[in-house]
Amino acid sequence: RAVAASAADGEVMLLCVGGSGAMRTGLNLVLNFRAMGLYHMLVLALERDVCTSLWDALPSLACVWWPRRLEAPRPASLYNTMFNKVALAFFEARKVLLERLVVKHRLNVLHLDADTIWFANPYPVLKTVYRDHAIVVQADNPFANAGILYVQNVAPGDSAAWVLEELNRRIDRFTYRPESVKELPSSGWSTPPHFANADEQANLNDIIASSLNGAPTFAAGVEFYEARFKKDKGSQEAAKRMQDGRWTRKQQQGDVAPARQRLVSVKPDHSLDKVVHLCKMDSWGAVSAAPLRVPGNASAPAASLLLAPEWLFSHFPYGIFFPAYRVCHAASWGWASLSALEQRLCMPGFRVPTVMVHMAGLRNGQWGRRGVMRAFGVWHEEADKVAPETWVSPRTERLLVAGPDMLR
Repeated sequence: RAVAASAADGEVMLLCVGGSGAMRTGLNLVLNFRAMGLYHMLVLALERDVCTSLWDALPSLACVWWPRRLEAPRPASLYNTMFNKVALAFFEARKVLLERLVVKHRLNVLHLDADTIWFANPYPVLKTVYRDHAIVVQADNPFANAGILYVQNVAPGDSAAWVLEELNRRIDRFTYRPESVKELPSSGWSTPPHFANADEQANLNDIIASSLNGAPTFAAGVEFYEARFKKDKGSQEAAKRMQDGRWTRKQQQGDVAPARQRLVSVKPDHSLDKVVHLCKMDSWGAVSAAPLRVPGNASAPAASLLLAPEWLFSHFPYGIFFPAYRVCHAASWGWASLSALEQRLCMPGFRVPTVMVHMAGLRNGQWGRRGVMRAFGVWHEEADKVAPETWVSPRTERLLVAGPDMLR
């Protein structure tokens, strides 16, 4: 029922939200897309109360909850105990649902983080400029960011389906069988409690390296971090490895470097300039892509991976976003005379600095990100209706006035 209520024309946007801060940024994102005419959003929560709070503000929203992911007992690995239980369940659940939507329900899925600003509808670009790529993912070190990706035209058994399935296999393995880290080529030394990195992004990048090289690797995402975090807990074996420059370079770059050499440069098709409506058109340059393969299964159909350019999926506060944003405000655009909508979204002539900017690099939590969105003029006041009882400070009509002697 949730799929039927959210999907449209074989497309769905998947957003997972947790606490009150994420509920507000999440609802703001929903309203952001609805302002563009995009309603095919499915929200995943871990608890029913989250959906109930969202429905109080927006009754028509498709929202499902999955408490079993939060309630599932996790062995006492360092990874499972060092990080927030809700966050770990959240990251696990959204990748399981992503796989099901893509492989079982045969949907194209735009996988979202709540801490994003979308200045334009991404589908014209995804369906023309990058229509031939099964996975379009935000670029990050060493390959991809696991929070922002678009998956399209995937068939069961092909290489893109394998990437999603393998990611869930690895998350499940290291979450619930942390001792299995000892089975890896460079981690037989590890003793309980193991770190057993089940992080979605670390494992996704290992899987990409595995697919490009044609051989499974866990080195950079799991084995390096096994030594790093075990060293911090006093393991002498881990300390010896972290002090060995040759060993650390092998883990971090031994498989990543040859995989990166398999990336190919895709030049822009300037016949589609009208689709890529940027203020700073020289941002549209070559981009990296690669054919995905299933290691050990040459018969599996190939699929294409694209590391999205910054003008499509940008990082904040670094990268091209601010230079492009300044260009959008250049006098040549006559910004001051534009419509209120164009001013609010910084889109003169409906050109944008980037299609999306991701605020994961802004380390001041959901409340701080809300402040940035308000400063950019992309915050929808309706989003503040969610969970009004959980404001950091009471909402009041009173005004606090500070005298000069208080501002020293």
